[in-house]
Amino acid sequence: CAHVSSLYAAARDAAEAAYCSGSLPSEASFRRAYGLVSSRCLVLTTRAHGRRTLLVPLLDFANHEAEPAAFFSFAAATASGPAIRLQAARPLSAGEEVTISYGGHSREHFALHYGFAPADGGVKAVYPSLDAI
Repeated sequence: CAHVSSLYAAARDAAEAAYCSGSLPSEASFRRAYGLVSSRCLVLTTRAHGRRTLLVPLLDFANHEAEPAAFFSFAAATASGPAIRLQAARPLSAGEEVTISYGGHSREHFALHYGFAPADGGVKAVYPSLDAI
């Protein structure tokens, strides 16, 4: 993917500028690490901060559903400071799975970035090699 190659090139250039290019992993290792991390990320847009890609511990374990049981949002003012808030979209029963929406993406996007395609089109999972990502 050209996007990951450009990220690697930027990281390589920054490492060289900081005189620590010997500590940079190979591009293949960078791609594997990027794939592992990016598949756990959530995207959130706020007025104050614009579009952000975030790692949110525990919330990143929620499964995708086109009509989710919950949604997440940015809360600027909480007792402990800014936070990502998870809120039920409807009344939930005890033991019901709490799902979120990963966004309105194409099946190809889901397959490439999350390792599955929504079941409503026949293909339930796609297993691309990490080298292809």
